[in-house]
Amino acid sequence: MSRARLLLHLAALVLPVLAAGALMLSVFFKGADEFFLLAGVAVVAAQLAVLPGWWLLDRSARRRGWIRPALAGLAMALLTHLLSGVVMELWVTLSGAGPERAGLAGLYLRLQGVLLVAGLSCAFVGWATAPAVMLLCVLLQRRRRAELAGAADLHRLADAPAEVAP
Repeated sequence: MSRARLLLHLAALVLPVLAAGALMLSVFFKGADEFFLLAGVAVVAAQLAVLPGWWLLDRSARRRGWIRPALAGLAMALLTHLLSGVVMELWVTLSGAGPERAGLAGLYLRLQGVLLVAGLSCAFVGWATAPAVMLLCVLLQRRRRAELAGAADLHRLADAPAEVAP
């Protein structure tokens, strides 16, 4: 695993916890239970969003410019907020705290829950996390470019003929 990818996964572990902590302290701090729920949901969603996001970031590292990695970061941030709604609704459903409706009515309520949590996530912390992830991806793209250049240099050295000393 490359060091840039490792740093991206580390950031997907730390940034959601910081965002959940800031949200709990600024908006509605009720206790540690809500913090751990929000932080856990956000971390799982961020780790899931990093999987396709790394592919975008790795591809952008093979080209010059900062717009592609910034767009990859924006895509990862938006996907994280959408997946936080999905993960939260999954947790609510599996814990039995959700609505007890079956069929299309239950599906509609769950879809509303996903969109509500995703929208609230974007509104409360998305304004700060999206630019942070975009900047992080631009910096990680530079790191990945250096890794790829170092690997190319190693391949060139391995393919070069060995010099024989007289």
